[in-house]
Amino acid sequence: MAPIRAAEHIHEPVSVSQLAARSAVSPRSFARQFRAATGTTPHRWIIRQRILLARRMLENTDTSVEEIARQCGLGSAANMRAQYATVIRTSPAAYRRTFQTSPATAA
Repeated sequence: MAPIRAAEHIHEPVSVSQLAARSAVSPRSFARQFRAATGTTPHRWIIRQRILLARRMLENTDTSVEEIARQCGLGSAANMRAQYATVIRTSPAAYRRTFQTSPATAA
């Protein structure tokens, strides 16, 4: 079976138990090894990857915040706003206003 990369499936629900099972270790060992290798917890890493994907979508598309939240695995616009406030320290709308490329620039 080919390895599955979490970043390629970031929009899907994922748990430490699932990642540990794929790695053939216990959830506790996986979390400990993951933190040693990355400096963060699996949960925080997943949230960060979802936020990075959302940032790219806010910068380069006119897709609604609700749809971006769904496509990035953040669930709802309300959850995306909460995660943005924590991680980016701004709202998705404010981020988009500041960083969105114009259609002519994005081409």
